[in-house]
Amino acid sequence: MVTRPTAPIAKTRTAQHRRHVGVQPSLPRPRSQLWKIPSSPGVAAVLQGYGGIICPVLIGFDLVGVITLALADRQPPLGPAGFAFLTLSAVLLVFAMQYSMAGLQYAVPPSAYLDWQPEASIDEGHRERVRNRQAEDVGLLDKYESRARACYDGGLFAFLLALFLLLIPAAASRGSLIPAGIVGVAALVEAVWIVSSAINRPVPVLTPNYSPPVVSQLEGAALRAWEKLGRD
Repeated sequence: MVTRPTAPIAKTRTAQHRRHVGVQPSLPRPRSQLWKIPSSPGVAAVLQGYGGIICPVLIGFDLVGVITLALADRQPPLGPAGFAFLTLSAVLLVFAMQYSMAGLQYAVPPSAYLDWQPEASIDEGHRERVRNRQAEDVGLLDKYESRARACYDGGLFAFLLALFLLLIPAAASRGSLIPAGIVGVAALVEAVWIVSSAINRPVPVLTPNYSPPVVSQLEGAALRAWEKLGRD
């Protein structure tokens, strides 16, 4: 019989992680919980997306733009400002990729700790040390994910702002301002998205949230699972 831990693991949630899925439901954390839970079950997939796909592609676009502007004989009226924001975007996305790669080393399921240290399943003292290590790793995972997300948000916004500045023509006309206007609206939407996530006030049109019935079902399922884990 597994002894129930007497101290609950510290509860932490990262507000920055609520960008794409809205506010996560606040699930109850009974005293029978053995392992600390990340801010979201999909945090490892998010980091893999940042570091393996999204950031490298955007960095490539940034570098193409920087090289093109650096070699061009004639530049747009706001070319220097666009050049600066493209450079800033590339730097932030590089850091987002680095944070993602560093954070993935802590995205380890609880079963892996027991696979590497099977004596924790029979020794209470060793099990408590393994639980503490897993809790520290989950805390580090959330911290790296929040930093990666902040760098990604900043890099994406800087990219859109640079594109907006580069599309502003020297001689304004209705047709020539349409591309800049489209990108400007996209940059504004991105800014609203970032700020609303940072202050934990998601906009339903941008980030659909859980409906109350779904929240209740998730809380009930989680509570039953944790109680069963404590009984086993």
